[in-house]
Amino acid sequence: MMTFIRTRLVRRFSQRAAAPEGGTQQWVRGCVFVLAAIPTILPAQSVPSGQTVELVEVLIDKVGNEDWLRFRFLAPEIARELGGLTYADVAPDMTVLCDQVALPYMKEEGLAADKLAIGLSDRPVDFGTPDPDATQFIEVYSVVDMRCEWEAF
Repeated sequence: MMTFIRTRLVRRFSQRAAAPEGGTQQWVRGCVFVLAAIPTILPAQSVPSGQTVELVEVLIDKVGNEDWLRFRFLAPEIARELGGLTYADVAPDMTVLCDQVALPYMKEEGLAADKLAIGLSDRPVDFGTPDPDATQFIEVYSVVDMRCEWEAF
């Protein structure tokens, strides 16, 4: 089951790192807009792994010349210490989240993006802050004709 929260733009952070220091060279410093959750819960949906995920944050970011939207989900069932779901278990979930959450969200909110990043984390982690105890999986998709196309890095 997937539960997500409708979000709205509420604050802007400028000169915040788009990725942790030491990230790939394509990452740049820029503005990150945080779309914070408001209490409008949308109906639960299924993801292929059967886990329950919650959309906790959407970030608007500029990486080089590309506009990125980062959808960050809480997925407690991927926790390593619990022997949780593996990347192979949840990779299909991220594609479903891109297709069924990110694209409709973009359309509804009137947003445009070149890339969509879908992130799953077993616990809340501030964006760009290392947490070696957290389990996190991230996939990036290009938006092509309002479809998610997986980016193999």
